[in-house]
Amino acid sequence: KQSPEVFASFPSKITFHWMTGYIWQGYRRALSPEDSWDLPEYYKSSRVVPEFSKAWETETLNTARKNRKAQQTKPPRKADADEYTRLLTESSNDRPRKSPRHTPSLFRAMFKTYAPELFMSFSMRIGADSIQFLLPVLTNLLIEFVQSKEKKNHIVWHGYALVGAFFVVTFVYSVLFNQNSFRGASIGMKVKTALISAVYRKSLTMNNETKRKFTVGSIVNLMAIDCQVLQDVTSNIFIVLSAPFQIIVAFYFLNAKLGVSFVAGVAVIVALIPLNARISVLAKRAQAEQLRVKDERLKIMSEILSGIKVLKLHAWETSFEDRIRTLRGRELKLLRSAAILNIINVFSWLCSPVLVTTSTFVTYIFVSDEKYLDSNTAFVSLILFNILSIPMNRLPNIITDIVSAHVSIGRLSKFLAGEDLNPDEVIREKREDKTSFESQVRSLRLKGHDKNAIHISRGTFLWDRNMSPVLKNIDVNIPAGKLIAVVGQMGAGKSSLLSAILGEMEKVSGEVIVKGDVAYVPQQAWIQNMTIKQNILFDRRYHHSRYTRVIKACALQRDLETVIGGENAEIGEKGTNLSGGQKQRISLARAAYHDSDVYLFDDPLSAVDSHVGKHIFKNVISNSGMLKSKTRVLVTHGIHWLPMVDQILVLHQGQILQVGTYEELLSKDGPFAQYLRNYLMEDEEVDDPEIRYIRSEMWKKVDSVTSDGLTSADEDDRPRRRRLRRRNRLDSTTDSSKTEDGYTSDASLARHGYKLIEEEKSSQGKVKGSVVWDFIRAFGICFAVSLIALLMVYQGVGVGASIWLSKWTDDAYLRNLSLTHTEMYMTKTYTYLSVYSALGETIAGASSIRAYCVVDRFAIENQQRVDVNNAFVYAFSSASRWIRIRLELLGNLIVLFAALFAVITDNLTGSLVGLSVSYALQVTSTLNELVQNSTQLESNVVSVERIVEYSRLPQEPAWEVPSRALDEDWPQKGDIVFHTYSTRYRPDLDLVLKNVSCHIEDGEKIGIVGRTGAGKSSMSMALFRMIESAGGSIIIDGVNIAEIGLHDLRSRLTIIPQDPVLFSGTLRFNIDPFEGHTDDEIWTTLENAQLKTFVSELPGGLSYLCEEGGQNLSVGQRQLICMTRSLMRRTKVLMLDEATAAVDLETDELIQQTIRHCFKDCTVLTVAHRLNTIMDYDRIIVLDAGCIAEFETVEKLLENRDSIFYSMVKEANLLPYNHDRERSVAPSGSAEPGGDQGASSELSQMTSQPPAIVRELSWDSSL
Repeated sequence: KQSPEVFASFPSKITFHWMTGYIWQGYRRALSPEDSWDLPEYYKSSRVVPEFSKAWETETLNTARKNRKAQQTKPPRKADADEYTRLLTESSNDRPRKSPRHTPSLFRAMFKTYAPELFMSFSMRIGADSIQFLLPVLTNLLIEFVQSKEKKNHIVWHGYALVGAFFVVTFVYSVLFNQNSFRGASIGMKVKTALISAVYRKSLTMNNETKRKFTVGSIVNLMAIDCQVLQDVTSNIFIVLSAPFQIIVAFYFLNAKLGVSFVAGVAVIVALIPLNARISVLAKRAQAEQLRVKDERLKIMSEILSGIKVLKLHAWETSFEDRIRTLRGRELKLLRSAAILNIINVFSWLCSPVLVTTSTFVTYIFVSDEKYLDSNTAFVSLILFNILSIPMNRLPNIITDIVSAHVSIGRLSKFLAGEDLNPDEVIREKREDKTSFESQVRSLRLKGHDKNAIHISRGTFLWDRNMSPVLKNIDVNIPAGKLIAVVGQMGAGKSSLLSAILGEMEKVSGEVIVKGDVAYVPQQAWIQNMTIKQNILFDRRYHHSRYTRVIKACALQRDLETVIGGENAEIGEKGTNLSGGQKQRISLARAAYHDSDVYLFDDPLSAVDSHVGKHIFKNVISNSGMLKSKTRVLVTHGIHWLPMVDQILVLHQGQILQVGTYEELLSKDGPFAQYLRNYLMEDEEVDDPEIRYIRSEMWKKVDSVTSDGLTSADEDDRPRRRRLRRRNRLDSTTDSSKTEDGYTSDASLARHGYKLIEEEKSSQGKVKGSVVWDFIRAFGICFAVSLIALLMVYQGVGVGASIWLSKWTDDAYLRNLSLTHTEMYMTKTYTYLSVYSALGETIAGASSIRAYCVVDRFAIENQQRVDVNNAFVYAFSSASRWIRIRLELLGNLIVLFAALFAVITDNLTGSLVGLSVSYALQVTSTLNELVQNSTQLESNVVSVERIVEYSRLPQEPAWEVPSRALDEDWPQKGDIVFHTYSTRYRPDLDLVLKNVSCHIEDGEKIGIVGRTGAGKSSMSMALFRMIESAGGSIIIDGVNIAEIGLHDLRSRLTIIPQDPVLFSGTLRFNIDPFEGHTDDEIWTTLENAQLKTFVSELPGGLSYLCEEGGQNLSVGQRQLICMTRSLMRRTKVLMLDEATAAVDLETDELIQQTIRHCFKDCTVLTVAHRLNTIMDYDRIIVLDAGCIAEFETVEKLLENRDSIFYSMVKEANLLPYNHDRERSVAPSGSAEPGGDQGASSELSQMTSQPPAIVRELSWDSSL
């Protein structure tokens, strides 16, 4: 709906009467985003952003031109020509590159953009200030009129003319002043809109070097703090601009009234300038340092919130709390310094009007002939001093804001001037551009590569100029419509190759050509905080048949049937309500639905189990899938897919060693054959007999190349054949700990809708008294009482008129505004939060957004979010002006009546008239400040209310229970007993574990399996008390874990989760955050984790700095560091929750070796979705609907064809082997209970046999 301002009349605009209906609406009920109007066109981002972008682009180009000129070398003198030429031709690459002298000026770009509007608004302010100086003139004339009445020589109509003049002057001043303030706020809103959009777009286009300099937290800080500072300064800049004018004119009139005596006042002001200049310099330094510390604190807070689950599982909260407290302590120290400087500044400027007035009057008395002040001189001068006090009182805050603005402009300029990814690094020919002139020009460059969809010629690429190249002199030609596999060991450069094709890396040399649109599926799926359907469509037009086909091809049908809300269920921020496999399949579905020409897959099948992977490969990726006509590049560690691809690229240390078909590469004893030897030996067993058959054929072909190379390896590595070392994969419909077992009945979630995360609550209308009381107690009751007493004294020595002015605040309009003002502030804050959250989400998915070429769409969506917020900012500003002009109108009437009484009353003296008029003129400002400060205070206390509400959320139990102190070596054995245990995720949800009872003996290896929603991950979360008991108990070595502290429990257990989470800081901190181990112990553990060589080669070794989220390390390296972290704990209980699902086969083997060696005497529980991983375990727990349906050895479970485990084995296509085993293996009565020797040998025999029936590869579609 359109804003009433657009079609309002002139009187309505100047009095803001068009806001009245909105004010009353806010009084009657709580406001919501639906109540806001559409922004007028001239405030919308679609108009504001291009204006600033054009100015910033011009400024950037001009700066680049200056830098190029500065870098041009002057011609040498003839005598020095030879020497100059020699120096010039020396290896200049070895000399450090000097940074450019010039940087783009953000201030200049902003000024060029908004100068006309600033000038127009400034003109109104100068007009208001000029009219204001008519008031002392009129007061002087009124006093003279009253004095003339005493002499009976006055003209009556002159008095009434003065009364009318007083009202007209004050009213015109009010109109001009409020219009200036409104326009200033509007310009500030435009500035913030432009800067937020610029920061958002920059976060989508910045290159890796810029990204390393600015973390997510610092970028959010730029948007949340620095943009706000510039908005505030722009809104109030007219106070600074008009202050010199007011001071000069005031001194001019004072000089006319007091003569040379006013010089004493000038001397006082001049004396204060050096003090305030020094304070400003110190404040600027403190502000810059404080913002730097705040950036660091917010960065750590962002990491804590992202990895909170890992922190809790490892009981690391105190360590990170100490880091936050340390940074907050430094920040508070800087804030105190800034506050002291501000107090000195404010005190000096507040005292200045009194000092100026006193010094001027004293000087006047001494130098004047009369030696006294008459009423005319005194009160006219007082009015002038009151006018002078307004800019001088406000200058301290404005100076502080300007200092902050200077710092913020520098921070924003540094970020916006950072380098972007070069779009010309990759030559792209899009389908819709084939007839364009640009495309025809590019086609000349594409000549000779018509059959290739991707062409890289002698390409060398690096991530950062300060780093060595990752890909070196590579040549890649990928034919259109073909399926290409990219293989290689960890760190070979596979993901980097995809990034080079996408233009995400810096190209040092060579040429990259990509034909057609690109779809990208990253290794770690990126999910938006939207519904499942919206994530898949990705703003594409909905086609039912294609959508249904994609859902089926990506094996999402069962998920949509299981999740309450189906395709319209909101999946939460970062997809927290989904498992890793579900997120990856949604990412795959997004790419498949996008219908691009080129598809880049970065090992997406590693996040799903083999059967779902086979289904997706067949129906999506393979030459028989829905993308069969597309060009597909698949980075993979799954060697069983390789016989079904058209071509294979073998990468090693950033170089392409071999390219060819599967048969061609196998026919040579080269790197590819060695790669197969390494990985076939590691993964000879998988869930599907058909894939095992393919691998057996691979073995034969590899063995035919080198007949003697595998025998010794096979003999030496026979112990590695145990199935514990196999990688875990996510089941096709498995959820994370929050959702896998969190599927509940429709009835239990009906009252919550489809959102699994409770929305934030806020009170309506006004802030509760309890919140204010909590705020007062937070900084001390005594301090609060003292502060209130001082304020009362301060107000008491002020004008006594404030007593009766308080009656005006009971007016319905004012109460009305207070409620509406608070409602608007709450809604404004709420809508602004969506802008922040979207920024973090965008940065996380920037590579995907760029790959799909939807940067512009995301920028527009961000502008729309800003417009929604600005609609309330606009209403908020308008409401402030609405009340302001009405209060000033009341003050104007008071001045009118004061002047009128002076005219119509006969017994008034000039002194009394001067006193009444001078104080009547102060009524407006006093009343304005009273109402404005009270409403502003109530609005700001909303922030306190939000903090109080957050602090009162239900908390987890105590970290430590002194009354239940544990032995230092607890648990000594690792004996675990579940006794009729039940649990749920929230009190209003159904039970996810129901009367679970089992006894796990110390040292046992237990596999935990079950169908989707059976309660597997819930069991692991219950063991660590991430969810609390709803009945029953868990006892470890005779201790009920519900009776001890959370840290006492979690610090004595070990878990290796699926996602490797690292934090910014040194490598040593990530391994041992409490610094409880020596360097020698850490190095020994690194050796056990197969990381000693890698870490010793890093710059700084253990002091090597990990970036935010461990971005400067590969996924495999991160997982090994997490393994080292777990090894340092040396506990008797280990929980594995798909710990190796996202790593390559080499890393998987290293992890499995370490687990077998270091945890052989520990109790190991493994949540498994691939049955192979637990086939040699001592016993298996089969969960069904939250209950233990079966708990036996593998042999006994397989003997019972009616068991759930048997049916799961059958569904996993392991049944042919089981039949062979049943025919060939005798009953295992001789096997020791709980032992694994007999079972292990029998299973080894079972899995070493070939399939009973060898058949051609066929696809299983029954998911």
